[in-house]
Amino acid sequence: MKRIISIFLSILLLLFSACSEELEGEGSSLTVISYNVHNLFDALEDGREYSEFKRSGGWTQELYEGRLAAFQKLFKSTIYSQADMIILQEVESEEVLRALLDRGMRSRGFIFYGIIKDDNPISVGYISKINPISVSIHRVGEQRPLLCLEIVKRGMQFAIVSLHAKSNLGDDEENRKQRKELAQHINFLARYYGSVPLLIIGDFNTEPALDCSDMLCDAVTAPGRRIIESGSVPITGDPSLSSATVFYDPAYDQNMPLAADGSYYYSGKWYIYDRALVSGYLVDISTAISFDILGDSTASSYGLPLDYDRASGAGYSDHFAVKLKIDF
Repeated sequence: MKRIISIFLSILLLLFSACSEELEGEGSSLTVISYNVHNLFDALEDGREYSEFKRSGGWTQELYEGRLAAFQKLFKSTIYSQADMIILQEVESEEVLRALLDRGMRSRGFIFYGIIKDDNPISVGYISKINPISVSIHRVGEQRPLLCLEIVKRGMQFAIVSLHAKSNLGDDEENRKQRKELAQHINFLARYYGSVPLLIIGDFNTEPALDCSDMLCDAVTAPGRRIIESGSVPITGDPSLSSATVFYDPAYDQNMPLAADGSYYYSGKWYIYDRALVSGYLVDISTAISFDILGDSTASSYGLPLDYDRASGAGYSDHFAVKLKIDF
């Protein structure tokens, strides 16, 4: 298989801050939350929006303000505001991120933000208490780019990569092919970063398999090198089996207690599409790793993700957020 040539574009991604100093909490830990917020559009129209988020489709400043207020209240809650960084998929613009900071999150210590700016109507962005020392985007084929943040906390450097993989809409074979392209890039990043603690987090739009037919493959199937040759990422639910080539996936860990059965519910079935892959080196330097699905405050009365409803103004997203905490 032809190796994917990944283009690293080291660019400034609209990093704005109130000061130049990094804000840190007590203790040697890093907490990252990832949340697919499902089409969080602002009220400004630049022509790229989906039709339902244009003025002609009924989208208004008032509707935007109402949806923004719901996320502001959610993110100011303890479980979100105690994180070091919140990474969001399906956000439209820096306007949304800036508004989140200006209306409450800045007082919680979130003073840095950025977003991938390209031709996609929705993208990956973040708000953070820590000022990244490096921000880059990684383009893989024609897919949504990956956002790579390098940070330092308590003297420890980390590389945090967030992705929004190809969904399952449309042709299944093509979707798997595109996700495998991302898998090859993730394997490249594992080699590239080497002994730098690496975290891959976001919406993978798939779960681990035993047959290496998609981007994540259980390392019990075959040696990591053979899985890499198949085009998948070797993962394990046992941290003791992680290595330079095998990522630890805490969502796949049978001993990891989760607050919900999945982060996404579709056609009567739960899926954990929102995941975090922890490099073997990061496992080695950590004293504890915890992962959970944050569904309590954004669930319907049936325990399912409460998606945004324009008519009532209620709801958040068709996904639950996930939280990863690394003690080191």
